Formats: sequence, structure tokens, C-alpha cells
Amino acid sequence: MGKTLRILLGGDFLIALIAAQVHLLSLVGTRTAAAERLAGDFAKGLPLVGVLLLTGYLAELYSRDRQFTPRQAGVRITVSVVLAFALLSGLYALSPAIHIDQHLLALSLACYGVGQFLW
Repeated sequence: MGKTLRILLGGDFLIALIAAQVHLLSLVGTRTAAAERLAGDFAKGLPLVGVLLLTGYLAELYSRDRQFTPRQAGVRITVSVVLAFALLSGLYALSPAIHIDQHLLALSLACYGVGQFLW
């Protein structure tokens, strides 16, 4: 794994964690309550982060061979986020223990998409 790929994956991992934190903040309302709840909701954040990294890889966002224009990057990020929404909706429907509301999931994914585009 090249250095550039590790940097991209690490940055996207941090952006995905921020998106999961946005989700927790929208559920609880305060940072201290979100921090307390984070330990109990770690199972909800892990699939979110994993699926976001997987869909980014499938959308070829980590291709070292290509340089994307902002429009191409935006389209690929949108495809990645929509695919992640579909996969996570299915995953959360199959496992009620880690259920996340669709609106909050969309908010988290939108935050991730904006962060990834700016990254």
C-alpha cells in the first residue's frame, strides 16, 4: 500500500468518524452526552466507517493513476454516498440492534460527502 493511499484512507477514516460524531450529536444534543454514549454506540459507528471506506474504494476514489477534475470527484463522491446509503439502509434493516434513523443517516452521509469533497 502506497503512502498516498494510506494518507487518503486515513483522512477518509477521520472524516467518517466525524460523520459518525455528527450522527451522535444529532441524537443526543450535547457533546458530553455524545461522548458518554459513544462507547455504547461504537457498534453503530463501525459499519458506517467500514461501508464508507468500501464504497469510496468501489467508486475508485483512491485510484493513484488518475487525477480527477472537481466535477468528476463530485460525481464519484455522490455515487459513493448513495451506494453507502443503500448498503447501510439494508444493513440496518437486517440488524435492528444497530438501527439508525434514515434522516440521521442521510445527514451523516451528507457531512461525509462534503468533508470528502473538501479533503
